[in-house]
Amino acid sequence: MITIREAANLAGVSKDKCRYWLKLLDLEMIKQDGKLFLPDHAADLLHAMKKAVDSGLSPVAAAQDVKNIHPLPTVQEVHQDAPGKNDIVLEKLEALERSVLFMAQTIEKQNHVIADQARQINILSTRLLPPPEVEPVKVWQPAAKKPPQVSWLKRAWYEIINPEKLRAMP
Repeated sequence: MITIREAANLAGVSKDKCRYWLKLLDLEMIKQDGKLFLPDHAADLLHAMKKAVDSGLSPVAAAQDVKNIHPLPTVQEVHQDAPGKNDIVLEKLEALERSVLFMAQTIEKQNHVIADQARQINILSTRLLPPPEVEPVKVWQPAAKKPPQVSWLKRAWYEIINPEKLRAMP
């Protein structure tokens, strides 16, 4: 494991350029005691990168060429150099797994609460709907009175002699 400054000195570039090239190469840096460390093979990659850039390639194109030519070791190979690092990585993964499981449980509880609220809303909305159409109620009314059947002669007699009697007749 080497520091960024050591890798920059071995490659013959500045520290800032070294950081930029490391980002282009997608190399994983390990932080320990407040310092960033690189795997030992990083110096070889930076040296190859310097040769490619000095030959006239842009840093992005040079990084692609270096990645294609020099195989990058896997994360597991890099961490085998430091046996204590595997435990730290495993602990972080376990903590991440626990937090994801906790979030999933929380979301599941929230989904149940939302489902209960939806059921309550449906119940309330059915209560608030207008009642269904019902047949109108027929109100009782008295039967219509028929006027008495009186002959025209009797009617004329009542009109002349006793008009009050006519008023009593409907």
